[in-house]
Amino acid sequence: MLDDELHFLLLRAFNHSNRRIDAAIRAIGLLPGQPKIIECLSERDGRTAKEICAECILDKSTMTGLLRRMEQRGLVRRRVSETDRRSYRVFLTESGRDYAARIAAIMHDADETAMRGMDEKTRRRLREGLRHVIANLEEEH
Repeated sequence: MLDDELHFLLLRAFNHSNRRIDAAIRAIGLLPGQPKIIECLSERDGRTAKEICAECILDKSTMTGLLRRMEQRGLVRRRVSETDRRSYRVFLTESGRDYAARIAAIMHDADETAMRGMDEKTRRRLREGLRHVIANLEEEH
């Protein structure tokens, strides 16, 4: 049965989680992809575009469009890198930091809903197992 296939379970979990998160993100006025960038910068502000692409699993053209729209909305600002004038670093604005807190609450709610009824040991093992799956799949690239 498909319910015993890891790829199918991952796909179903992703789709359910993504729908829930997407609806909440759109309700606060953000576009898909923007929350990942805000979360990434919230964790470490001042990343290069290349670092954001790698962390958020976005291609350069998609990320460029997202950053342009985010800059127009006042969520991020770009500064030319001091070490490499050909690249720039991206920083959250005050408005971007406000959205980061709202995004964190949305993601926390989605995670808590997904893991409802699991004790802490089971939650930890799930996260460890998923990190292991990701590492195995990343090795293939």
